[in-house]
Amino acid sequence: MKQFEWLDSYIEERQKYIDIILANKKINVKMIDQGSSELNIIVGVKNIHFNDAIRAIYNTFIEQE
Repeated sequence: MKQFEWLDSYIEERQKYIDIILANKKINVKMIDQGSSELNIIVGVKNIHFNDAIRAIYNTFIEQE
């Protein structure tokens, strides 16, 4: 639907941004996918990097708002 095209581009930008954030922390992204809703992004990393990945994403998107 055309009314949600802006949302698709927003999500795509966020996915790229997450990849860059984690790469800067030396965390290898194994997979990144949009979940079942438009506002759900799934990121796969190794278990050893889980806490660091959550912290990096949180610090970028939540603390800056």
